Parts: sequence; structure tokens; C-alpha cells
Amino acid sequence: MSDHSPVTTKEIPTESWEDWCVTFTNGNRGRLISSIELVGHEIGDEPLAEGVPLVAIDYDPVHKGNDVVISYGQEAAPTRHLIQAPVRLRQAQDAHGLVVSLEIENQNGRRTILSF
Repeated sequence: MSDHSPVTTKEIPTESWEDWCVTFTNGNRGRLISSIELVGHEIGDEPLAEGVPLVAIDYDPVHKGNDVVISYGQEAAPTRHLIQAPVRLRQAQDAHGLVVSLEIENQNGRRTILSF
């Protein structure tokens, strides 16, 4: 976000997560993720990946496991990051409506942040 354009943050309602993940994945598959970072009180800031393409973001609701899986890297054999018991999903968009970051928080307050 080096152009300093205004950024708007929006929380995605839990009941929309399944559809949102499908729509976001379909519109952003292959898009370069500049960084994936884990942030939490007990771990501080922990880099997970840099400069990797997005393969998918999937959500399984409470009755199917209650987790979010971020798949990235090689589409044929992606790396997966599991977020168990997510409670909050936020997206930040630039002035043109382009999503510039995602933040997924779990029930323990640990956040996974994807920056594009």
C-alpha cells in the first residue's frame, strides 16, 4: 500500500463466509500475496510466507469443522494454513474497491493477516 490511497475496512458477517470465500477465491486465484503473517499475544508477529500466489480460501462452518483454510503456492500441491475456530473476518479495500488485505481472527485472539 505504498500509494497512500484511502483504505476502508469491512467486517464480513459470519453467515456470509462460505459464499464470500468462494467468490473471493474465484476472483483472486493466482493473485500474488505479498505476505502472510500470524499475530498474537503469545507469539508476537510471525511471518508465514512472502510473495506466493493465492490458490484458495475455504471455510467449513461450525457443523462441518469450523475452520478456514488458506491455500497458497503451487496449485498442484499447495501449502495450507489452517485457522481453527475463526470468529472474525475483515477485508481492507483501497479507494478503487480492490482488496488489499484480509484479517482472520480465531477464538484465542490470534490473527492471520494476508497482504496483497
